[in-house]
Amino acid sequence: MDPTPPEDRTWDTWDYFAYWICDAFSISIWEQGSSMVAVGLNWKLSIVCVSIGFFIMGIIISINGVIGARLRIPFPLIIRSSFGIFFSWITVISRCILAIFWLGVGAVTGGQSMQQLINAIWPSFWNVPDHLPDNIGMTTAGTHIRWFFRFKSIIAPVVMIAIMGTTVHSADVSAGDTPLLTDANPLHGSLLAWSFLANHNSCLGSYAMLGVNIPDFSRYSKSLRTQWWQAFHILAIFTVVTILGIMTAAVSEPLYEEIVDNWRSPRGRAGAAFVSIGLAIAQIGMNVSANSISAANDLVSIFPKYINIRRGQIIAAFISCWAFVPWEILAKVCHSPPFRLGPISAMMMADYYIIKGRKLSVPQLYDPKGIYSYGNVYGINWRAALAMFIGFVPPLPGLINTINTTIPVSTGAIHLFDIGYLYSFFMAGTIYVILSKVFPAKETLCEMDFGERHDHESSHSDEKAEA
Repeated sequence: MDPTPPEDRTWDTWDYFAYWICDAFSISIWEQGSSMVAVGLNWKLSIVCVSIGFFIMGIIISINGVIGARLRIPFPLIIRSSFGIFFSWITVISRCILAIFWLGVGAVTGGQSMQQLINAIWPSFWNVPDHLPDNIGMTTAGTHIRWFFRFKSIIAPVVMIAIMGTTVHSADVSAGDTPLLTDANPLHGSLLAWSFLANHNSCLGSYAMLGVNIPDFSRYSKSLRTQWWQAFHILAIFTVVTILGIMTAAVSEPLYEEIVDNWRSPRGRAGAAFVSIGLAIAQIGMNVSANSISAANDLVSIFPKYINIRRGQIIAAFISCWAFVPWEILAKVCHSPPFRLGPISAMMMADYYIIKGRKLSVPQLYDPKGIYSYGNVYGINWRAALAMFIGFVPPLPGLINTINTTIPVSTGAIHLFDIGYLYSFFMAGTIYVILSKVFPAKETLCEMDFGERHDHESSHSDEKAEA
């Protein structure tokens, strides 16, 4: 949890580029694009939807990434500036739970790739007797890090492009003179509009966690320039991956007479032997970078005397794969609520750039009785607590209805949930800024900018490199 020493600031632009390829070329992002076609959006609207979503998320990640790159500290420390020393634990625990949630789901998804590989090699695996109860949700049959990011950034794109190319070629041969892609929308009017917004919200929510925890990685960057390039990397890379999924799903309809948004059918078994290994590698890379490290960082910040990064990853893996029963989550709940992290990301951004004017006292972030205790024994910034409540609570009824449709809620509540991330982000951020300006916590406003020395060093090194 200490500031990153100079010798560990080794990540350059290409490392982050490989990192985002590692994250983007995964089964979950592929299925996000293809599922939009499955729920009624045509291929053009699906591409527009993901492009807007990842453009917004790229901006958020870049802006918050600069904070970690300047201060050289992880998210659990940065968030203490806005929430208070002890109230920040709420945000850390919330992110930890969400990271463990997705770690389990990602593990199950990667496990399905390995299952398809075994099925393709030994078809008898399909017929392994199931000795587990029906209500268990699973069967007996299913029972230094930069180098890996670079390795996966080569393997995963090749596999996914091959999947799309094979499908498009087969569909073209099968369709004859019939156009492979059509502009027709099964949905119309308000149904189409809200379906678009809900899928857009899903794009934002899929990487809402990295909008919060990007300082965990940006603290290792060589210079601030690498952070601003991330916005372009995210928009380009994630849009390309979702387009691969969108195009594959869209052109598969004339080939298979249905929209295919996964490769679990018997017809895909032959190709599964070749692509499952690549997809499993892709899923491992995404799970490590986006979920495992994030959960471990949070556990370290909560129990610093007993847990390090490696122990945290092991604990998170056990909890995610067994206590959370991720195969049931994957079968019954398509996603976790993205609005949970919207307020945290917005307030972290607003606090650093608007309220504190990019001036934080890093030593005080380690002091439980320092200025970021906000003058009370509980270490709570009531402004952040109120803004969090206003941003988090209103979309909850829509979430409840999504999990259990038998619980009646109003149409407005459902629509608010469909735009939950945007609502929570802008509402919480706006309320926090207003409260902090009207009722300023003057003791937390510093004159010294801890990042000035780093800015000078980064600029000097950049100029030296260019020369």
